[in-house]
Amino acid sequence: MTRMRAIWCCIWFGLMPWQVYQPICHYRSGYWRHAWLNVRQAWVWITFAESASARKFEREVNPSWAMVAKKMFRFTYPLADSPFYAHKYNDQGQTRREKGHE
Repeated sequence: MTRMRAIWCCIWFGLMPWQVYQPICHYRSGYWRHAWLNVRQAWVWITFAESASARKFEREVNPSWAMVAKKMFRFTYPLADSPFYAHKYNDQGQTRREKGHE
């Protein structure tokens, strides 16, 4: 199941613009580079060429289909559970910028 989730996530999160599924962009490389990176990673999973660290990452970040479903759209994205955003939000859900930092 991890493989199927990883392939799905590579395709969905790679091809959808970040505004569809995230409140804050987690990549700096631009849409097309991010899309290409995810297409290549999907191929790695399809051909069974993934590394142990890729399997560990998928198990930690996308442990279930329910978690993947929560991350598919911006209005359901679980910020508190995301390693990409934990450092940007405080306990009240405010960004560091909203609090006057950065």
